[in-house]
Amino acid sequence: DLGAQKGLTGVDVIVAVLWPGDSRWGPLAYAGEERDADESAATLAKTILGRMPSVRRASFVAHSLGSRGTMQTASFLRGSRVALGEVVLMAAAVDRDALARPDRYRLATEACTRVSNLSSSEDQVLKWAFPFGDGLGAILFGGYTRGPLGLVGPTGGDGRGVPPNVLARPIPPL
Repeated sequence: DLGAQKGLTGVDVIVAVLWPGDSRWGPLAYAGEERDADESAATLAKTILGRMPSVRRASFVAHSLGSRGTMQTASFLRGSRVALGEVVLMAAAVDRDALARPDRYRLATEACTRVSNLSSSEDQVLKWAFPFGDGLGAILFGGYTRGPLGLVGPTGGDGRGVPPNVLARPIPPL
């Protein structure tokens, strides 16, 4: 049991997920790395469920495309023996309506104690690179692009609005 080996038996575990975003492909990397993030999420969820049996609740802190991996991991963990605690998304490279859409992360979002989203309208990577790479991904792999969560904050996806446990925290410009 990895949790017991690390002395974490009987306590909450915070899993920090950071996506290494520097690629020689620049904004084109988003298109392929979304799939990598989803595959990493499956591996992370399997590790938590299979190798950390003492874990009863998991919280996450994520940045950029790691936010997609985090919410996908939460989707895999939802309904398991591991309760979903706090989630903090910083500069999330995820479509802005993903937390509200039932076909994306709404159910996982609702299962969390709280999802805090830190966004900045001044984030140049999310402003320029994300729309290009996400749009290319939509063309190549299907889907669509709605603008990044980490740039504009969460919006409702299907008319039901953003789940009430989502805390939106825009960072003011300097």
